[in-house]
Amino acid sequence: MKRRMQDMNLRKSFLTELKLELGARVPQLALCLLAFSLYHVLALFLALNSAGGRDFTVLGQTDLIAERLLRSSVFFGLRSPAVFLSGFFAVFLSMQGFSYLNSRKKLDFYEALPISRRRRFFGILLSGLLIYLLSYFGTKLIGFLIALAFHALNRAVVIEALQQSIRELVLFLALSGVALLARMLSGNTLISVFLLFFFLVYEFFVRALQLGFRFAFYRTMVTEGYPIWLQTPRSSPFFYYSSAAAGFPYLSSETVPASEMLRFLQKSLLPDLFGVLLFLFYLMLSYLAYRRRRAEDAGKALAFPPLYLLLKFLIAVPLALSAGGLAYAIRGGGLEFPMELFMLFLISLLSCCILEIVYHLRFRSLFSRPWDIFLVFLLSGLCFFWYRFDLGGFDRYVPKKETVESASLYLSDNFGSRVDEYGDTDYGNDSFKRMKLRDIDAVRELARQGQKYTRSVETDIDDRYSAESAVDSYDFIVNYQLKNGRTASRRFRLPETVDPELMDRVIGSPEYKEVLFDLNCYPFRKGRGEGTELCYISPSAARSVPVNEEVLREFKEVYQKDLALYNYSFAHSHFRVGSVQINGSQRMEDAYESWLSHGYTTEGSFEKFQKVHDYISNYSVQYPIYREYTNTIAFLKEKAIWSEMIPEESRVEGIELNYRIVYQDQYFLERVLKLLEKAVPEDSIRGDFHAVNQLDDMTIGLRLKELESDPDRGSSGGSARYLFLKDQTPEEIRNLEEWIPMPYEEDGKESETPAS
Repeated sequence: MKRRMQDMNLRKSFLTELKLELGARVPQLALCLLAFSLYHVLALFLALNSAGGRDFTVLGQTDLIAERLLRSSVFFGLRSPAVFLSGFFAVFLSMQGFSYLNSRKKLDFYEALPISRRRRFFGILLSGLLIYLLSYFGTKLIGFLIALAFHALNRAVVIEALQQSIRELVLFLALSGVALLARMLSGNTLISVFLLFFFLVYEFFVRALQLGFRFAFYRTMVTEGYPIWLQTPRSSPFFYYSSAAAGFPYLSSETVPASEMLRFLQKSLLPDLFGVLLFLFYLMLSYLAYRRRRAEDAGKALAFPPLYLLLKFLIAVPLALSAGGLAYAIRGGGLEFPMELFMLFLISLLSCCILEIVYHLRFRSLFSRPWDIFLVFLLSGLCFFWYRFDLGGFDRYVPKKETVESASLYLSDNFGSRVDEYGDTDYGNDSFKRMKLRDIDAVRELARQGQKYTRSVETDIDDRYSAESAVDSYDFIVNYQLKNGRTASRRFRLPETVDPELMDRVIGSPEYKEVLFDLNCYPFRKGRGEGTELCYISPSAARSVPVNEEVLREFKEVYQKDLALYNYSFAHSHFRVGSVQINGSQRMEDAYESWLSHGYTTEGSFEKFQKVHDYISNYSVQYPIYREYTNTIAFLKEKAIWSEMIPEESRVEGIELNYRIVYQDQYFLERVLKLLEKAVPEDSIRGDFHAVNQLDDMTIGLRLKELESDPDRGSSGGSARYLFLKDQTPEEIRNLEEWIPMPYEEDGKESETPAS
């Protein structure tokens, strides 16, 4: 009984302390109430009242309510700018509540009161939380009533507002924890603000610096898909706030259906939970620091002197590395690095000196710890050399065979496009994630040779994007799916002289061709091929014909037969004469599923989606055709869409030599067309295993007349361009300028030279 009475007295005393804290923070409560009232009440009222603008009389009642619902969704929901107010007051209330710690007089006064440190700590913390909750939810409730009066509130808006309230509360708590820790570690307000900034951005800065060094020095680094600005620090509350909003299915001009919001609410609970855990982590550290703070540390830069040395190195080393990396980038790389070393030392010197001044709060402490400068220089230099000379072996990494589950190989310049199950065209390497190569030994050997070759031809970052360094090589990306669940990716080049048998083992494998020439994509699936167009594109013409599922199945069968010929050796020694292009549009049902799969909002049901979204995206997928693909060519001839590589003489109206126009002469035209039988189409070298040095620099272009309009076959005109392989260019072509009359310019006008 006595213990129960003591507990009751403690609770009463704590509540009394909490009331006193709230009474002492009335100005802060008034400021917070004013800010949220201006947003949740006044701004909302003005926005709803002005819905429809001057055209409110023209708008129907349904349209007016829809516009007001959208505005309520923006004000209360996940698009609400009120998050900035929540973030501001999280920092402000935490910093202000414990501001007495920076004043010796105030601290002595508080310490003299008969209140334990624990009660005072949690009393101030809870008073700040109550101020926020009363201001935020009180004004938001009034805003709900205003929205209800304007018929601008429904179930979907309420659910979205609830979700946003949770997210803002979590952000408030987490930011409060960070600000609280920054306040406890410092006895100076400005330094506390600096520490807050340090905690929020430090991880991001280090990650960005690390990625920058990897991009600069690692030759096999896969640069695609690594936007630095998305490398959000997990120690920052903003990461969990943004994670909870990731994939939110809304468009700026739409309200979010209740079903969508409920689904999204479930997905966001986990990031919110981690945000709360982050708050508890910072709260624990803050309380421990608060209990160990000494009164004499008030007014000092740091309340814990041993912490200074750690912070000094954590700040100075990345700054020195940034300067060294910047010097390397400006200078363009190379083997000599005196400038990088100079910048490393200079920034080590400046950062250490400035930090000494800030810590001691006096200028004369500039060189109070001179040995720290050399230690910072040494550590930053070691880190710089670690990346500069790849001491960790990143560019030499090839996983052991027994650790690899599967692998995929992607030629970044390869032929064609693919479409997914919804009819969305994919031109990137996402489709290659589905590749499961079985010959792991061949992939590893290619990667090993490629990485060695890449290191030899790319001496600095400029070589990665240099056209000269890319001559006689193929640019690959290899993805290893490891048995431990991790994925490793490397980019490398392979020389044209690579072992063809080794390349054939990979490029000619069924797993590789199944992805590269996807014959199971959208148009070949049951119920998807109706209304599809089959087009054959050659240098001389583009002819098309409508097809159905049966015709597509026939094309698939004949193309699969010819595809057995395809491997590296075949593609390297043969040139495409054209391509088959399959064009079509998504079904409405697939567009709806695609919309959902990408996380966008719909209008709820499929029926509503159908009414609102009349745009259905088109897709296009291509397949190369070689002269040796006899089965496919016979099929195209049967469908009457085949066209020869060299156009009929009657369709040619002019000739271009190296992009310069020459006038047509019947005799010369016949000779040129005959000579072009030894040429290859210009487009045929794109996406195949042909190096630039295989080709002569002579380009022959034919200016084509427009075909008569044919609804079944389409029309084509423009030009056709041809190249010659080196050592196969006819001498007559090289001497073309001597026997074909060329135009010349005189006073800005073209005139024809007389034929010789």
